[in-house]
Amino acid sequence: MKKYLLSLIFAAVFFTFSAGAADLFPVKQPSSNISLWAYMDENGSLATSYQYSEASAFNEYGLATVADINGFVSIINEDLETIVKPQKKPITVEFSDDMLAFIYKSESVFFAFDGTNIGSFPVTSGFFSEGLIPAEKNGLWGYINLKGEFEIEPIYKKVSDFENGFAVVQLNDTNGYGVLKKDDYIVCILPEDLQLKYLKIWNGDTLVVSQNGRYALYSLSKGEFLNEYIYQEISEFENGFAIARMNNMWGIIDTKGRHIVNFQYYDLSYMGNGLYSARGNSSPTGTCSIIDYSGRLVYRTDVYAGGFDKVVNEVFWHGTLSNQILFISQNGSFLSSFENAENPVILTKNIAKITVAGKTQYVNIRTGNIVFSPEREYSFEYFKVSSSTYEKYLGLDSNGNDNEWILTYPVIYGMSNKVVQDKINSQIQAFFIEGPKTPLIDQSLTGSFGISQVGRLLIVWADCVYGTGDGSAIWNDSITLDLADGTMYNLTTDLFNNNYIDVVRKLLPQNIPFYMFSSPRVTQNGISFFYNLPQDNNNERYSPSSKQYTLPYTSLEDAIQTDGKCYLALLGTEMSDINQFIDYTDVHESHWAYNAIKQITKIELMQGSGDTFMPDNTITGVEVSSVMVRLLKIDTTTILVPDSSPWYYKELTAAKNSGLIDGLDEQSLTQQITREDIMQIIYNVLLKDGFEKMSEEEITETLSVFSDNDNITESRKEAVAACVKQQLIVGSDGLLKPEQTLTRAEFAQILSKML
Repeated sequence: MKKYLLSLIFAAVFFTFSAGAADLFPVKQPSSNISLWAYMDENGSLATSYQYSEASAFNEYGLATVADINGFVSIINEDLETIVKPQKKPITVEFSDDMLAFIYKSESVFFAFDGTNIGSFPVTSGFFSEGLIPAEKNGLWGYINLKGEFEIEPIYKKVSDFENGFAVVQLNDTNGYGVLKKDDYIVCILPEDLQLKYLKIWNGDTLVVSQNGRYALYSLSKGEFLNEYIYQEISEFENGFAIARMNNMWGIIDTKGRHIVNFQYYDLSYMGNGLYSARGNSSPTGTCSIIDYSGRLVYRTDVYAGGFDKVVNEVFWHGTLSNQILFISQNGSFLSSFENAENPVILTKNIAKITVAGKTQYVNIRTGNIVFSPEREYSFEYFKVSSSTYEKYLGLDSNGNDNEWILTYPVIYGMSNKVVQDKINSQIQAFFIEGPKTPLIDQSLTGSFGISQVGRLLIVWADCVYGTGDGSAIWNDSITLDLADGTMYNLTTDLFNNNYIDVVRKLLPQNIPFYMFSSPRVTQNGISFFYNLPQDNNNERYSPSSKQYTLPYTSLEDAIQTDGKCYLALLGTEMSDINQFIDYTDVHESHWAYNAIKQITKIELMQGSGDTFMPDNTITGVEVSSVMVRLLKIDTTTILVPDSSPWYYKELTAAKNSGLIDGLDEQSLTQQITREDIMQIIYNVLLKDGFEKMSEEEITETLSVFSDNDNITESRKEAVAACVKQQLIVGSDGLLKPEQTLTRAEFAQILSKML
C-alpha cells in the first residue's frame, strides 16, 4: 500500500463541487430484490442515491428521462437539476433540436429545453416546425399553431413537417401528392404517376419517388427526374447523402442524384456521424469496413461477428468470433477490447455497459478498467468485498403501498486477521441495520453503499433514500474504520481538534447554516461535507438532493490532530499491521521453507486450512493454476460459476482463458502434477511477462548439466530450460526429476522466487 505522505496530502487545492457533473451515466442498484437506479460519474462515484425506478442515459442535448418510484416521469439535466417537473407516465418522450414532447394516446405535451411548457395538443406528429405541427382530426390531417388552433384545416390524408416554407401532403380525394406552400397555403399538385417513398422534401428540392418497387429522385424546382427508376432501395438522406441499392449492390448518392460511392458493397448501413458500415461479401461474418460519405476508409477488420450498428458519443463497437468486444473511436482508432463480452451499450464517450459471463459491468472504454460492477464482488489490496441484503417489512403506508427497508451493504472478506475482519463486518452491519440518526417512524429506507480506502482507513457510506414522495430524503452518512484493528473513529473527536467548528464553518458556504451539513467523510482529496435537501414539490424540488463540498487537507491543518491515531491511519502508516502472518502449527520457524511460506501466505497467494499449511502434501495442477491466476491478478469476478462447481472453477477457467495452461491436459490438472508440467505453467507465465524465447542451442546447453535431462518430455524441454535459466528451478544433486511431483512447501519456495 502506498503511504500518503504529509507533503502529498497537503498539496491539494481548495475546491468544492456539486454531486451533479457532466458525463454521468445510469447504474442499477446492486441488489436483485429491488430495481432502483442512480447516476454515477466516470470515476465510479455515485452522483445521486438510488432513487429512480427508471433512468435513461443523457442524450446529445444533455437531458435524461427519469421516473420516480410512483411512476411519474421527469426530465433532468447533467447538473441533476429537474428541467421538466414530474408528469404522468407517457407512452414515450421524444426530442427535437429545440424542444421535447411527452406523447400520450390522446395528446402530446411539449416543453422547451428550459422546462417551459409550450402547450398540450391533440394527436400530433413530429414537432413544431416554422410555428406549425401536423395534427389529426376525424382521421384527416392539417396543421395547428402554438395556440392550438388549426391554421391549415385538416383535409389531407397525410402531411409532412414544414421545411423552408414547404411541406408535402397526400390528397384525400385522389391519393395523389402535392407541395403545400406555407405563406399562401397553395398546393402545387405533383404529376399523377408520382408515388412518394418518404413524405419529405430533401435539401429543399428533392423527393424520393417509387414505381413498381423501383425508386428514383425527382426535383421540385426543375419539375423533372434527376435519374430513372434504377434503384431497388433508397434510404432516407442523412446530411445530404443516402445509401442506395442498384443491381443488388449498395453505394452512396447525394440529393442531386450523383453517385458519390460506387455500387460495390453487398451490404451498407448508416451508423451516424457521417460513417457507414460496409461489407464486401454476403457472409454474416468476415470483412467489414467503416467508410465516410466519400468512400474514404476509416476502419477495417477481418474478424467481424456483429456490431457496427451506430456511432454513439463518437464511439462504435464490433464483436469477434472469439467473443471479444472491441471499442473504436469514430476516427478509426482502437480504444479497448473485452473478452467474453456481449450486449455493449455506450453510455458516454468513456463509459460502456457490457455483459460478461451473465454479469453486468460498467467499463471505461479508454482504459479497459472496470468502473462499477453491480454484483459488488471485487478486490482491494488487503481485502475483498461482496454484499449482503437486509430487509425489514413495515406493512402498508397510508397510500396502501408496501413500506419496507431493503438495504444492500458490504461484507469484507480475505483479511489475514479474521478477528479484525469480523469486528469490521459487525460494525458495518450495525450501521446499516440501525439506519439514519434521524428517527424514522414507519418510513421506507432503500438503497445501497459506497466504499473506499484512504491510507489504512476503510470508509463505508450509505447511498439510500428514506421515505417516498414529498419529504423523502437522502441518507449518506458514513463510518470510518481502521483496517489494522477494527477501531471505528468519530471524525469530530478523533480526527479534529477543538478548532474544528471555527475552521470548517469559515470554509463552507456561509449562506447555509452549519448544522445543515451531514457528518464529515474522509476522501482521497480531503474531508467532504454534504448538504442534503428533502423532496419538496411545492418548491419544485421533485426528488431529494445532495450537494458535496470537499475541503482539502491543506485548508484544515489548524483543525486536525496530527499526532492522533486516526490521522496516522489516514496517512497509511503501519500498514503491515493489517496482514499479520499467522503461524501454522505444522510450519515452525525452523522449517526450511518457513520464510517462503510466510511470504506467499501474507499476500494470499497460498493459504492453509485453519492453522495448518500441509507443507508435505503433493500439490495438484488446479492449485498451481489458481495460484498463478492470483499472482498475475487476473480478474475472475466476471466468470459465472455454475451450480455445484468445484472450488477451483473460477481460477481454472481464468487460467485457461489467459493461456496459462496451454500445452497441458485440462482434465489431468485435478490430479497430482509433475514437476515438468508445473514448469510448463510457470513458463506460460514467463511468456506473458515478456520472457524472450531461447534458441535450441541454448536450451540444450542449459539442460546438459543435469544427468537426467533425457527424462524430460520433448515438449517440456523449452519450459524446463526457461525455469532453470530464471533460477526458479535449481535441481538437486545434478537431477531435475521432471517426472516426479512437488510438495506444497517446494512450490511455495519456487513461488517466492517469482515475486
